[in-house]
Amino acid sequence: MAIPYFQKLQKEGESGRRKINNITRYLTILITGGQAPGYIANLQATLPESAFLLPAGGFWFSSIIILVTGTMFVMWLGEKITDRGIGNGISLLIMIGIIASFPQSLMQEFVSALRKSQEVV
Repeated sequence: MAIPYFQKLQKEGESGRRKINNITRYLTILITGGQAPGYIANLQATLPESAFLLPAGGFWFSSIIILVTGTMFVMWLGEKITDRGIGNGISLLIMIGIIASFPQSLMQEFVSALRKSQEVV
């Protein structure tokens, strides 16, 4: 442990783990709240103005709320999976996200390789 306070909490047993989990939850929400404006700014720079139905202020506010709420939901879902004894819930959710995008990634690689082979000929 790099931070002595967390090392002390870890040695406290179950009550220390609960405190560490709470701190982790709050930091996760704080980080999401900090990253959300950058994500939204990138989205607005990438998409045309006609893609946004709400005025800029309303879009920013609702998008930040949605991103933070989604993060809270995924944390809750991960905790429920862990509580049921299925495994580490957050890790399972990350793995499922990777597996779900695998077929699309495989097809993109196949199409890219096919295009390169046609350019060579």
